[in-house]
Amino acid sequence: MGVVKMERRYRSDPGINIGTSIPFAMLSTAAFAMGSRPAPVITRVVPECFTGTVEGGQYGPGMRIEWSCAAKARNHHYQVQGKAMVGNRPAWQDLARNHPLAQPFFDHHGTLSSGKYRRALPYNTTFRYRVRVVKASGRGSAWSREIEGRTPLPPPPTPPLIISRDGHPEATIVIGRKVTRAAKFAAYELQWHLEQITGGKFAIAHEDEEIAEGVRILVGESQATRDLGVVTEALGCQEYVIRFASGTLALVAMRISLTSVMTPYSFRVI
Repeated sequence: MGVVKMERRYRSDPGINIGTSIPFAMLSTAAFAMGSRPAPVITRVVPECFTGTVEGGQYGPGMRIEWSCAAKARNHHYQVQGKAMVGNRPAWQDLARNHPLAQPFFDHHGTLSSGKYRRALPYNTTFRYRVRVVKASGRGSAWSREIEGRTPLPPPPTPPLIISRDGHPEATIVIGRKVTRAAKFAAYELQWHLEQITGGKFAIAHEDEEIAEGVRILVGESQATRDLGVVTEALGCQEYVIRFASGTLALVAMRISLTSVMTPYSFRVI
């Protein structure tokens, strides 16, 4: 086949004779070269475990994608796409269509649910990613080389927490040294209910005291609960967290003003 040619007649440029024939393929290649953007280079895809308190506690695995890109004055934003390598020919999905140019990284942590992040990707699943840079005009560069990453295996199941055996306590109720009045009251109330259920007398101790072997039942915020990633500052009014860990049960609720909640009713601790 011959080269397809397109004639352009230049009237204002004296350096080009009227009637000069320029191959169409050469024109297209030159136009692409002048407007093209260098593709970003993905440098790292690593699994991460994101935490939060939107729907309680630690949500599960996610992926962090990092890349580098040559700086260009007309670069405007990044576009990030990904897909789970499940099934036959999975389709690309936009993870970020207008990602800030100043942030050459992206945290992939699930989809939006009721306006809040679920922050959980499936365990033991391979994801493939690609990135490109986009100009203000909307024209994008070529896509980066595709990179894959795999979320971790699910954690082993937490062993059962045995707090009483044959009427004998095998757990200690633990409170912080700077315990609030509400948390202290909750600890004594829990102690009473456990005694009614099991027949045993459960001890209450501060977290900096020597604690007998067995399960720790953490009531209220303390350094021990913060070490588990549970903080009350991130909780809303009347929200609470129940967290199970190895040998530990944490019960933490939002610290609220009793006067603001109980008004106009009276409140008396007995």
